[in-house]
Amino acid sequence: MKKLYNCLLGLMLLSFSTAIFAGNKDGRILVSARLSGAQEVPAVTTIAKGLVTFMIEEDYKTVTIHGVFDSLSGPVTACHFHVGAAGATGGVTLDLFSLVKGNRILGKITLTPALLNNIMSGKIYINVHTAANTGGEIRGQLKVETDDHYVALLLSANEVPAISSTASGLGSIVISQDLKKLEYKILVTNLTGAITVAHLHFGAAGVAGGVAYPLSFNGRYLSGTIDINQAFLDSLALGKVYANIHTAANSGGEVRGQLQKFTPLGFDALALGANELPTPVVTNAKALAFGFINTTMDSINYIVMTDSLTSTIYHFHFGAATVAGGVWAGLTQSTTAPQFYTAIIPVKADTIARILRGEIYVNIHTAAN
Repeated sequence: MKKLYNCLLGLMLLSFSTAIFAGNKDGRILVSARLSGAQEVPAVTTIAKGLVTFMIEEDYKTVTIHGVFDSLSGPVTACHFHVGAAGATGGVTLDLFSLVKGNRILGKITLTPALLNNIMSGKIYINVHTAANTGGEIRGQLKVETDDHYVALLLSANEVPAISSTASGLGSIVISQDLKKLEYKILVTNLTGAITVAHLHFGAAGVAGGVAYPLSFNGRYLSGTIDINQAFLDSLALGKVYANIHTAANSGGEVRGQLQKFTPLGFDALALGANELPTPVVTNAKALAFGFINTTMDSINYIVMTDSLTSTIYHFHFGAATVAGGVWAGLTQSTTAPQFYTAIIPVKADTIARILRGEIYVNIHTAAN
């Protein structure tokens, strides 16, 4: 049984080791739970462990379950989904015992909207019971297998102390699944001058803090990958990391934004003239888009920021990176900050699948193009 467990674990980990930052290959969503006695409340002393994967199919109503439990103190007597965050206990929301065969679990379940919402919100755990441990011998929190996405809205009003500037910025930050790498894309506009330095800082909103890592930039666009440590991750989990962009006129920082985490299914896009089809456009203009699918899987929230262009039409289109496609939805422009577009769009399952497959793009039109 231990060999079977290690084989299953190895296969799942292998599927995520081919790239530092994970990407969706299809519209399905992989969720996993790694079970141990230490996660029980109170903790159980046991050598038992388990690994269960949950593949949410593209209808987002069906889940295929595969799993194995190893070194339990006796046969499985019960197995359930419970509603509860890590470290808390909660009531049973679904009985899974009929899917258990010996030390394996295999089968399909139907998702209700409430269960889907709780899974995507990180509020479901699987609990495996034995005669010696009637309250549960091993337990594991369900987690979506994806990178962690953060967004930062950079404004002069966020500086400490606040300054007066029309500059603004948008940042998309991704933490790799192994929690060792950070990838950032940040676009800023209307600065009083060229960027002199830029950093990620330690500090809660409204608090000035020390530098965590420097950021690389080219003009008003910042991008790169950083090796991160546990101290940084601890601060990030507490909401105590911000991005700060400095200029000569504002040496303490001209725009600043706190890194905020959203639902597991986040995505971003950098729009460039070179990406246009069938003929690339020569332009200095850029746009950065960030969005996330809500936990009920029926809408997306997005924010898009443009730089160096006056747009006339703005859409999301259907189409992979090398395909020109039809319009899916228009973008909603801010009435107070015309460089920003933001809204919530209702979506159906087929569109969510296309987003996860990378088959949606943002296109910004101008009078000249």
